Amino acid sequence: MPAQRRTYLVRLDPAHFTDAAGAGGNREKLFDWLGPTSGEVVQLCGADRVVVSCTGALADQMRVLDYVLDVEPHEPTV
Repeated sequence: MPAQRRTYLVRLDPAHFTDAAGAGGNREKLFDWLGPTSGEVVQLCGADRVVVSCTGALADQMRVLDYVLDVEPHEPTV
């Protein structure tokens, strides 16, 4: 049985140092990190928030990234 996917709101740390300027650098780091995984970005929500579709296990892995403040379930608006 495949793992169930859902959407998560990922809040990035705008104060976290990146090589690129501002939170865009953290967003790029997250995109690079997601690249080889099964997760995908479904919505950009400003400079430091991204909605990602992935499994719960992948969301747990995102929580420990040093440039991620929080990962919480996100219900899309209809």
